[in-house]
Amino acid sequence: MTLTERSRFWNTHLTRQRRSGLPRHAYCAKHGLAVSSFGYWSRKQRVGATDVAPPCVAPRLVPVELVGEPTGLTETARSGVQLHTGAVHIDLAVGFDVPTLRRALEALGC
Repeated sequence: MTLTERSRFWNTHLTRQRRSGLPRHAYCAKHGLAVSSFGYWSRKQRVGATDVAPPCVAPRLVPVELVGEPTGLTETARSGVQLHTGAVHIDLAVGFDVPTLRRALEALGC
């Protein structure tokens, strides 16, 4: 596993542990993780020493009112959806493949 892959692996577990509300040792026991390794990556994350993209954050949906015809938009923007969350940008054309999007989001830890 490359450093980037390890960083993403641990970043995902750090985020999931925080969201779970479980104490560190209980989360590690449940997922078969070494508490010492968990602590190491937790410290690295706190000091910003990892090269991992931030975890995906659940998108906030806000109401939007369209007024008039859009101008100067890319073909994707006119015919599909653009998702932007942190460092992740995804352009979805009309008729995109839902299973592929699900796999991509899972791989990103979303």
